[in-house]
Amino acid sequence: MATTGPARRQEPEGIAARGGVRDALASVAPVASSQASVVRPVAPPPVVPHAVPRERVWALLDGARHRRLTAVVGGAGWGKSTAVAGWCADRGLRPAWVTLEARDDVLPVFWHRVVAAVASTPVPRHHEVHRLQVPPAITDAFTTHLLHTLGTLPGDVVLVLDDAQHLRSPEVVEAVGDLVRYAPAVHVVLISRTDPPLPLRRLALDGRVGHVRAEHLAFDATDVGALAGTEGVDVEPEDVEHLLERTEGWPVGVRLGLQQLAEPGRAVLVDFGDGDRAVAEYLVEEVLARQEPAVRDFLLRTSVASPLTIDLAAALVPGAPAGRYLEERVAAHDFVSVVTGHGWGVDDTRRDGGTGAVQYRFHPLLRDMLRGTLRFEDPAAYRLTHARAARWHVEHGDPLRALEHAAAAEELELFAQVFVESAALLLPGPDRTAVLAAAHAVPLEEQTQSVWCALCAGAVAGVEGRIPACRHHVARARALLDDLDDAHRGAAEVLVEILDAHAARGRGDVTATTTAATAAHHVLARTPVPFPAFATYRSWAHDLRATGLFWSGRVDAARTELERLVRDDPAPLSLMALNGRAYLALCDAVQGRYEAALERVTTILVLAEQAGWTSYEQLRPAYAAAAVVGLVRGDWRGAERALAYGWAADVGGDEPVLVVAMHALQAQVALAAGRTRAATAALADAARAAEGIDVPPVAADMVARAATDLRVRAALRDEPFAGLAIPGRPSADVRRVCRARTDLARHQTPAAAEEVQEVLADDADLDLLTRVEALLVASGVAEAAREPRRADALARAAFDEAAAEGVVLPFVRPAPPSVRQPVARVAGARTDALAASVRELIGPQAPVAEPAPLAGALTDRELAVLTALATMQSNAEIADDLFVSVNTVKAHLKSLFRKLEVGSRRAAVRRGRELGLLP
Repeated sequence: MATTGPARRQEPEGIAARGGVRDALASVAPVASSQASVVRPVAPPPVVPHAVPRERVWALLDGARHRRLTAVVGGAGWGKSTAVAGWCADRGLRPAWVTLEARDDVLPVFWHRVVAAVASTPVPRHHEVHRLQVPPAITDAFTTHLLHTLGTLPGDVVLVLDDAQHLRSPEVVEAVGDLVRYAPAVHVVLISRTDPPLPLRRLALDGRVGHVRAEHLAFDATDVGALAGTEGVDVEPEDVEHLLERTEGWPVGVRLGLQQLAEPGRAVLVDFGDGDRAVAEYLVEEVLARQEPAVRDFLLRTSVASPLTIDLAAALVPGAPAGRYLEERVAAHDFVSVVTGHGWGVDDTRRDGGTGAVQYRFHPLLRDMLRGTLRFEDPAAYRLTHARAARWHVEHGDPLRALEHAAAAEELELFAQVFVESAALLLPGPDRTAVLAAAHAVPLEEQTQSVWCALCAGAVAGVEGRIPACRHHVARARALLDDLDDAHRGAAEVLVEILDAHAARGRGDVTATTTAATAAHHVLARTPVPFPAFATYRSWAHDLRATGLFWSGRVDAARTELERLVRDDPAPLSLMALNGRAYLALCDAVQGRYEAALERVTTILVLAEQAGWTSYEQLRPAYAAAAVVGLVRGDWRGAERALAYGWAADVGGDEPVLVVAMHALQAQVALAAGRTRAATAALADAARAAEGIDVPPVAADMVARAATDLRVRAALRDEPFAGLAIPGRPSADVRRVCRARTDLARHQTPAAAEEVQEVLADDADLDLLTRVEALLVASGVAEAAREPRRADALARAAFDEAAAEGVVLPFVRPAPPSVRQPVARVAGARTDALAASVRELIGPQAPVAEPAPLAGALTDRELAVLTALATMQSNAEIADDLFVSVNTVKAHLKSLFRKLEVGSRRAAVRRGRELGLLP
């Protein structure tokens, strides 16, 4: 029975009237940040039970298997996906099938979906593809590792990228090209409504691309007869000819035409020659208008979501017999099909009777028509249904899709609340870019009186490194917190504190970082009902608080916090967990546990190397720890390489205090290696990086030691030393030892004795390096006082302290004769490894011209190219190893030569060895 319009419901609108999303969130368990990603279907669409076998099309797909890419291109309704799915089923293939959406047009999300799809195929469980984890930002190192892994797949994997017209960004298009060029074990089938982007067309020139187009997909008379038989429609040859004339073989048009022929009294076929528009008009006039009002309303409202489960459909249209309506549409072949629920990331055990595992999908033409009709006829119902879909997806663990529905509902409060309480858990994972893109697409800053919108805007700014903007939004959110009731306050309040701490770390204020992160912990502790992002916020708070405590000199407290972070986020590959483990290594290093630090660093960097995660800023503390160990143990080249790779790990921005510390370490390493100009330049870099920062104790200790090394060297040579004014707060013991070293070099022995006596008087809390330094200064004081026996005893005590951890640096750094002489006597009398190392380093050294300092830090890819040059690889061999073109290698070489200030490959290798960048 036809109706004149949709059945309308009197329902309240607005988030306040519907109680927000808190009720939905109350039953959702927190998710660890390392586990947070949205999983979506990887199984192909089902083969329609009565689908026509497409042997001609399948033969074309068979013929293209020897090529790297098959492009199946045609408009809506040409049966592209059905034909490819039928081919896979008929040939016994189990493809890696990805049905793409607009949100997949960002590189991390795209690769995440491809990896998940490939891992779902019968690849042996021991293969590396099952351990691949896609990070939030894609780097050259990860891409190389990924393509190497895909290139080693056993057998031939068919990867289907369905609805590939959504892929438009240059990065993702290039990624598809990389798959075709560099993953020989993967045959890509690209299904799209439009021709593939231009870079893929170029591959056709190499014979790598096969094509299946609309003219191949078009029905012929045999196909029409077969479809008529499956639909139970009697047709005469002239009917078939007439149908093909009207539809030009367009499968969906043929199907609709057969439905018309089956109607009693139908004499004239509708002309479907105008394609989508004609079909849409037919669907409105001949299909939708014939439905009962309740069914019509159900179809209109459920069209906002895809795919559908019975549970979701019931939530969109409360009270409707969702299961019956959907099954009736499937049985009537009304452009509704059944898909499986496998891999959709929905907890199917929570469905009534388990029926929610079944999913339904409207044909794209039908869904587009229904959705457009609902939006035109009843905009309020359109927005309300999207809001219901948002809440349902929050409850069922898909916050990203919830954000999309909230945006379509034009409910910014709902959008921002979903972001803060749920979607934020995706920020540490591969969906980060998609979450940020969703937030950028809505006018958050227009809602000046919304705490949720302010927090959402602040989180986006903070993650993107826009610290001033983050602080502005956080201040606005803090002022509005009192507007929230207690039931909704927890997530908002904790994110205010976390973002405050994040912004403080971003400007180098470790005291404010610690204070705000501690406040975040207090809020989490008193939050009665954990929300989905709870675990992510807890890990973030641990990470921030540990950073502040560490640089403040409270290293033991930082260690406790870091161990909690690693315990709460045990997966080895998450950026927060990697950062936590890296800082644990740095804790060991600054406390003199050098062997433990080296073991941690080795474990972390091997793991990162195997995963292709070496370029992330979160690894810098590990590189810094390796540099400390190399510096203290006399491995100057190893320390220089560690710092070079630390500077190359720049994805994710800079942590200002860590940057200051790394420059200071660079100065110490350079001077230890005899490169005074480089040391002076590095200390000047530290001063520039410290502008506007009150450098906290641990970093200030590193700066003080570097400045003292240069100051002592100048004093020994009777050279002036202007020094650099670097504001900071070195620890009391390090400050005294550095002053004592300087005083001794300037022959101010009484002052040196007074300083070092205070340090050694209460040495219970001294770290190993400071204690050895103090003992050597005391030895120098005794030698200057002509007490050689006491001087030797103090030097022996220093050697005894240093031996277990192999501490070499204090014995060989610039020092006056009063320190060097007892060191030489004691080293000559000992037979242990430490004494041998010291003798070698303090012995006569052949004069070596100091190389000029490096003009600029090398990138991760430039370091890889430099390493390859040392093995005499050709440009083509380097390109093969890195999965790039020869022209890209040449571009890297040009940049490398410029930074090294050389003009040839051989000179680059020689200069790399001079600078410690190569073994």
